[in-house]
Amino acid sequence: MGKAATILFVFIGCCSNVVFLELLVKDEPASGNIITCAQFIFIAVHGFIFTVDFGRRQNVVPINIFTDSPITCRVGPKCLKAEAFIICQKCYSLEYIRDYMVLVVMFFIVNLLNNLAFGFKISMPLHMIFRSGGLIANMIMAIIVLGRRYSVIKYISVIMITIGTVICTIASAEKLEEDSGGNEVSEGFSHIMTWLLGIALLTFALFMSARMGIFQECLYTHHGKHPREALFYIHALSLPGFILTGSSIVNSASKYSASSPLPMLAAVPVLASVPKLWLFLLGNVLTQNCKA
Repeated sequence: MGKAATILFVFIGCCSNVVFLELLVKDEPASGNIITCAQFIFIAVHGFIFTVDFGRRQNVVPINIFTDSPITCRVGPKCLKAEAFIICQKCYSLEYIRDYMVLVVMFFIVNLLNNLAFGFKISMPLHMIFRSGGLIANMIMAIIVLGRRYSVIKYISVIMITIGTVICTIASAEKLEEDSGGNEVSEGFSHIMTWLLGIALLTFALFMSARMGIFQECLYTHHGKHPREALFYIHALSLPGFILTGSSIVNSASKYSASSPLPMLAAVPVLASVPKLWLFLLGNVLTQNCKA
């Protein structure tokens, strides 16, 4: 596939994916869990067939290993340091390395929180802008964890982008106050608190995503880059986590099934009676894979 085709598919995938996502959260704001689960299932099944060849292909990066020898990481002396795992130049003797599993937990939480934020009165434009403002989180985590330093021009650039994100966030808060202006004061305060909780979820997901990027960089430095394998195992190993959100997924599924069919598809025999929210979910899942 040429560069032009790749760029085209990414552009079409991103734009159409956002359209389907907005259609879903507009009718059912609590769709975060079912959307994340559907995306993970699709990518896991696709990877099981095409990446690991129905389980016959051995994974390169260990999922769970013990080691009694030092592991050298070229990313930095503090690339990973926590109670359950350490990967750094000072790591010796029987340290428990949870390679993919650590990445799985981080990835699962980040995606779940990003989609869950729609249930906290976060608008689609703010959601997109907020997630695009991850440069400040990446820079802060790199400074704290890896001890990196940047040029003055990079600091200024990141600060300017962050200011833009803050302005959009404030504007979104003002729009929320206008929408709830006719309601009682207590109800308006409740809307603001719900919105602030959504902002907190997005902020936490932003910094965890930056931390996950550092972990992934260290992992690839040690084992080499295997993006397709990582994509499959990260999604497949995350699936049991959706048991914790099972009730929310079932509730969303019942609301999806109760939605009306699309009038424009009335002449199509197979799709005429399919609830529109299920079609929107299918479109979101397929375009997510196209984007990936």
